[in-house]
Amino acid sequence: MKNYFTTLEKEYSESWFRKAVCDYDGESFTFGQLAYHIERFHIIFSKAGIMKGDRIVICAGNSARWAAAFLASATYGAVVVPILPDITPENTEKQIANCQGRILFTDNGIYRRLDISGLPSIEGVVSCSDFSLLFSRSRMLEDAFNNIYIDFNARHPGNFTADDIHYPTDNLNDIALLHYALESESDQMVIRHESICAAIDYGTDGPECNRKETAVSMLPMGNIQGLIFGFLYPLCNGKTVYLMDSTPSPTVLLNAMKSVRPYMVCTIPSVIENIYLSSIKPSLEKKHIKTLLHTPLMNKIVHRSVRRRLVRSLGGRVRIFILLPRNNDIMCIFAETDTLCKTF
Repeated sequence: MKNYFTTLEKEYSESWFRKAVCDYDGESFTFGQLAYHIERFHIIFSKAGIMKGDRIVICAGNSARWAAAFLASATYGAVVVPILPDITPENTEKQIANCQGRILFTDNGIYRRLDISGLPSIEGVVSCSDFSLLFSRSRMLEDAFNNIYIDFNARHPGNFTADDIHYPTDNLNDIALLHYALESESDQMVIRHESICAAIDYGTDGPECNRKETAVSMLPMGNIQGLIFGFLYPLCNGKTVYLMDSTPSPTVLLNAMKSVRPYMVCTIPSVIENIYLSSIKPSLEKKHIKTLLHTPLMNKIVHRSVRRRLVRSLGGRVRIFILLPRNNDIMCIFAETDTLCKTF
């Protein structure tokens, strides 16, 4: 089983100037910029006294900076605690208190709704909008942020390159994530690095890797499926990952698909169902089409035609759908075609 940290190091050396993770219609990081932000936080964590195994909480909407915060924390050796951004402030506070997180990455709006005074374990709050320090109880953390450019240049006096990156590979048995079930502060799942590596291996495309391809994910990264299969899996396959922060309307989604043209779409059931119900099902309700659907061989021709229409509407390059709905009509259409459906 290959450690995905090793895979990332390889991608840095081969794709330094290529886009790695992007907000749709927003900020984007190349692999080199992603590596820079990760190294920057490694220095900050070290200067602030953050230790291996300490808990770092991320509670924010999908973004390239969410991705950078996760990878910075994970490769440093901290335990990441992803929390869904749309639960109540009260439940967010309970989950943070329960995990005893030391650093919190969050959106500015979420920060304003939290009562940080009731979270004594939190030493600092970092904005996922611009990586600024919103709150601090630690002088060491404040100094680390204030002196980061001096400290970074001292550690890397020349240009920072892929050759400077060496992530740990002896961590498979270490805890990677603490994941809470929705709004529960007690229902906690412990996930080790070996489980993440195994999941990425399971989803890997194979030896052929077209680095020009893109993936789109709108699953929350605070959700395990969204984090692993919507982000880490395509990134470790050398793809550019586009993140959407909220579930778009069918019109917005189709426009996004036409501009990004992804090979993989990672979404929630309702998105594909809405496209199916609004654009495809009406044509299948026509009398002569219904007759064909009940005719052997002809039904396969209809299914392939529908599949081509759906794939074309999603940019024309889609080969993989992750988390397809369990709508029998839709699954039947894809079962009759060569589109790969992964329902993790």
